[in-house]
Amino acid sequence: NLIKREGPAQDFQSPWKLFEFCMAGLAIISTDLPFHRKVYEKYSIGQLIDLSNSPRAIAKAVKELLTNSAQFQQYQKSARFAAEQEFNWEVQGGKLLKLYKKLIN
Repeated sequence: NLIKREGPAQDFQSPWKLFEFCMAGLAIISTDLPFHRKVYEKYSIGQLIDLSNSPRAIAKAVKELLTNSAQFQQYQKSARFAAEQEFNWEVQGGKLLKLYKKLIN
């Protein structure tokens, strides 16, 4: 889930792929952007790499995942847990409906 930061807009985006990867129960490597950091700190779903997305940083993160199978499996479980607890339509849809009701009243 690597994103090139081209401006402040990327700091707050929540890309669908991140949530899809969680639903699939995948350990995830993402660019260290503010929204990603918030999710990773809450759920520990994988590794963050610096904003450069350099091949060296990507390779290091992949190598760390592949050489620590216990951590890799924990990231997978955590990602699926995040999807079940928060990143699914039942939860997010409820939030959206609450917002709509608040706007109407």
